[in-house]
Amino acid sequence: MDILSKEKDDWLTAWQSWEEDSVFFCMEGWFDSLNIEIKKEMEYFDDCPVCQAMKFGLNSPDELKAAFRAAKDKGFYVSGPLLDEEEE
Repeated sequence: MDILSKEKDDWLTAWQSWEEDSVFFCMEGWFDSLNIEIKKEMEYFDDCPVCQAMKFGLNSPDELKAAFRAAKDKGFYVSGPLLDEEEE
């Protein structure tokens, strides 16, 4: 993990995302084996414009850019290719 954290690319973020997804799918398989019903719901933060965009299925590039811009304007720390393109 230390090697990945020194990289300037998004390797660490990608690794953590893969790791979280893997754990989720392992847990999901285990729950399925217990023969119980699991209700899957995502918890969204009402004060986060990006969370709200995801909640309502706003996922076009323009909609996401607007959500990221709104989050940044509210003082949230946001960054990434969507905002970088605007600043160029």
